[in-house]
Amino acid sequence: MKPIIQAENLRKIYGEPPSETIALDNVSLSINQGEFSAIVGPSGCGKSTLMHILGFLDKPTSGKILIDGQKAEDLHENDLAKLRNQKIGFVFQSFNLLDRTSSLNNVLLPLQYNSQIPASERKKEAEKKLADVGLSDRMGNYPSQLSGGEQQRVAIARALVCNPAVILADEPTGNLDSKSGSQIMSLLKSLNQKGKTVVVVTHDLAIAKKTKRIISMKDGKIISDTKKNKK
Repeated sequence: MKPIIQAENLRKIYGEPPSETIALDNVSLSINQGEFSAIVGPSGCGKSTLMHILGFLDKPTSGKILIDGQKAEDLHENDLAKLRNQKIGFVFQSFNLLDRTSSLNNVLLPLQYNSQIPASERKKEAEKKLADVGLSDRMGNYPSQLSGGEQQRVAIARALVCNPAVILADEPTGNLDSKSGSQIMSLLKSLNQKGKTVVVVTHDLAIAKKTKRIISMKDGKIISDTKKNKK
């Protein structure tokens, strides 16, 4: 399998000496196409910082990051935004849906910035993605009319609508009860089985164990990287 994300010697430092905080300390990581991975560790260990850098939402203090062979540092901000829109789908703990916008229009939002999908096809594509996550009957509903699990499904549909190479999910079950959380992990597993590369950031080892690879972090470093044996 070829790497879809490569990170080399990433350091992320906040603040200035002597009160600086080292969030990432020389982290190197490769995520292969089609993997289902979890980045796990206690609060403050650097896992969310790492995910933001892997998804080009933040820049490292030093080190380099490539997605699909493209170096982030070679790209201007507009090109970086385009790459992020087309290659990466984000799912967040707080869903990040627009409150006064229907499920369908929330999912349509990323397509406004994606020239690869014709305007005439966008509504159909958004409807298909909502159907794929089991929300065909919730397209006109606003977030306040949806359960937490349904809101996260809308967020996943939105992450999928540009057909990204990678789904990055930061604590996707953090605001959900255990039943809804299990359903969201089952959905992410299903997406992986269909070929999507999925990376889940979580503090919950039980959630991490539902993936095929567990990358453990502590104090800004990767301390273990374990892949499950294929069955």
